[in-house]
Amino acid sequence: MSAVPGKCPIRVIAVGLIVAGLAAPCASAAALGAALEKKARAATFEVVVPKRPEGALRYERPLPLELIPFAIRQDPYQPIGTAFVLGDNRFVTAAHVLVAAITAPYETVSIRGQGGAIHEIAEIHQLSLAEDYAVFSLRDAIAARPLPVNTSAAIGGAAHAIGNALGEGIVIRDGLLTSETPEERDGAWNWLRFSAAASPGNSGGPLLDGKGRVIGIVVAVSPNENLNYALPIGRILNPEFKSAARLNTRQSFGVPIAPISIVATLDETIALPMSYREFASAFVKATNDFYDDSLAELLRQHHDRLFPHGENSRRLLAKGNWAATLQIVSQQANGEWDQVPATRTADVTLPPDGELNIALSSGVAVVKLRKPSAVPLADLFRDSQAFMDLLLKGMPLTRPVADQMVRITSLGPADSDEWHTDRHGRKWQLRTWHFGFADVIASVLALPKPDGADLILQIAPSGLRHGIAAQMRFLSDYAYTGYAAPLRDWQAFLTLPELHPESFKSHRLELAIGKRIKFSSTRFRLDLDDWLQDIREDSRLSIQFAYYLDDGAVQWDIANFLVSEDPMEETYVKISRWSKPAPTTPPDEARSWPDIVARKGNYGGVPQYEWPVSKIARVLDSKVPGSPSAKADPDFLYVVTVQVKQYAGVEDLNTMLKRAMDAVELLE
Repeated sequence: MSAVPGKCPIRVIAVGLIVAGLAAPCASAAALGAALEKKARAATFEVVVPKRPEGALRYERPLPLELIPFAIRQDPYQPIGTAFVLGDNRFVTAAHVLVAAITAPYETVSIRGQGGAIHEIAEIHQLSLAEDYAVFSLRDAIAARPLPVNTSAAIGGAAHAIGNALGEGIVIRDGLLTSETPEERDGAWNWLRFSAAASPGNSGGPLLDGKGRVIGIVVAVSPNENLNYALPIGRILNPEFKSAARLNTRQSFGVPIAPISIVATLDETIALPMSYREFASAFVKATNDFYDDSLAELLRQHHDRLFPHGENSRRLLAKGNWAATLQIVSQQANGEWDQVPATRTADVTLPPDGELNIALSSGVAVVKLRKPSAVPLADLFRDSQAFMDLLLKGMPLTRPVADQMVRITSLGPADSDEWHTDRHGRKWQLRTWHFGFADVIASVLALPKPDGADLILQIAPSGLRHGIAAQMRFLSDYAYTGYAAPLRDWQAFLTLPELHPESFKSHRLELAIGKRIKFSSTRFRLDLDDWLQDIREDSRLSIQFAYYLDDGAVQWDIANFLVSEDPMEETYVKISRWSKPAPTTPPDEARSWPDIVARKGNYGGVPQYEWPVSKIARVLDSKVPGSPSAKADPDFLYVVTVQVKQYAGVEDLNTMLKRAMDAVELLE
C-alpha cells in the first residue's frame, strides 16, 4: 500500500472487519497514569519519510497551501506510521509501514521522537510479512528506554493503543483487550483484538496493558476504529526465524479479461542484517519475481483456454469488425472470446482540432488521442512531458488541498519510459509519471497511430508500479484496433518506421496527393488513381486489422482497407477480406456469408441505394492457383465495394466497380 500525505495506510486483515452502519459503542478502560504515559511517549516514535519535491509539477493556479495546518505545511517529513523501542538500538514497526516506504519508493526511512530529532534507519534485522512486523536499528544510537513487556495479557484487561494517529503526532487511546482470533492462513498464532481506537498512522505502535507493559504491536484497524488487531509481543521477542526476513504471503492472481485465477504462495527468506537500501532492493526483486512467476504460471495453466486458443476463439478469428477506438478482447459470459465495444465516458476537444475519446473496454480505461494537427506526431513519442501535458488538457487530474481541488497542468517528464512489442509485433510505449505530492502514479501504454495514439491508462498507488506495467503488457496482446487518419497524417507516419508494427514491414504504401494511392502486401495489391474519387490531403485512409487463422497459424493482418474521398467516409473504395464463419458464429453475424459465396444479392454487383449514397459490391476472384478462396467451401473471400455520395445509375455504378476491381490484384 502507498502512503497518503499526513496519514499512514493500515491494512484490514479480515473481511469481517468491514461493517456497515454506525459503530457500536465499545467498552473502555481507565487512562494510563501520568508517569506511565510519559514513559510510553518517550519510547514511541513516528516513522517518517522526506516529502518529495514538487519537481516539474505545474497547476492551473497557485496552490492554496495556507489552508493546510501550519505544522503540516512546514514539516519537511511525511509521517507514515509508528515505531517503538525494543532494546539497545532495536526498534520495531509494522512490516507494511516499511514495505509502503520501500515500494513507494523512498531511499531513506527515519523515526522522529518527541523533540523532533530525525534518526535514519540503518539496518533491518527481522521481518515477517505474515506477522506484519519489522525490527530495525538506527545509524546513530539514541538513549531510548524500552517499555516492560507482558506476554500473557488477560482478556478483558485494559488496552492502550499508542501511535501516530492520522499523522498528527503520538496519541494514547484507551480500551479493552477483547479477545483473540487465529490468523487466517494456518491458525499458527492468535491475533489480539482490542477496542481502543486506532486510526491510520497507528500501524507499528505499541499496545499496552493497564500497567504500561507492551502486549502487542498494532497492525490492523477496522473502518469504525474499534475492532482492531495487534500481534502479540511474544511473536517478536521469540521469532521463528532470527536474523531473517520471512516473505511469507498467499495471494490470488487473475486477469481482467477472463474468469481465471490461481492461488500463489510466496515463501522466501532473506538473510539479515542488511542495510535498508540493500534490503529494499532484495525485497523489490523478490516480490516482483513473485508477481511475474505467478502471472506466468496462471497463463501456463490456462494456456489452452486463452485467446487465440481453443474452440471458443474461432468466432473472433472469423470476424473483421471495424474498431474506431481501441477495444480489449475478453471472454464473454458464454465462454466465447470477443472484442468488447468501448463504452464512451467522455469526449473532450483538444483545441483547435484534436480530441480525446475516453472509454472503458473489458473494465480497462482506454483512450483515443487524436492530436491537434499542429502537433508533430514524432514529438508525442520523443517528449514525454509534451505528451502528458496534451493529455491533461482533456483529462483533468487534480490535487486536493484542504477542501479545494486544483487542476494539474503538467506532471513533467516521465519517471520511466520504455518500448514494448506485443506478440503480434505492435510497438507500444510504456511511460510512468509520479505525482510527487502523493504516492500515486499514472501509467500510460501508447500504441502510435498516424493521427495520435491509442492508450491504455491506469492511475494507481506507486507501490503497484511493477504489477500495473506487467498487466498493461499482457493486455497489449489482446488489443483490437485499426488505423484511420487523413492522408496528411499517413504521410508523416510513413516517415517514422520506428513507430510501425512489424507487419508493416511487408506492407508498402505510396501516397501521391492529387494523383494516386498504391498499396502492396503479401495478400493483395492496390493501385487507385483519382478517377473514382479525389485524393486530397484530408482524404481518409482506414485500415482495419483483425485476428484470423492462416494455414493454422493466427495472424494479425488487414481485414478491411478503405480509401475515402471525405473525412466522413461517404465516398469510398473498400477491399474487405471475409473469413468463413465459425460453427459458433451467431446467425446474424453469419447471414452475409452464403450470399458472398454465391456471389449474389449485395455481393453480386447489385446496386444499393440509401439516400444520399449509392453503393455496389462484388466478390473478387483470386487468380492464384490453388487459392483457398477458390474452393467450393472457401476459407475466405475478398469483396470490393464502391460508394458515392450521390445518385448514380446502374451503368455508372458498374463502371465504377469495374474500375475499382481492376485496381486490385489478389496474391493469396
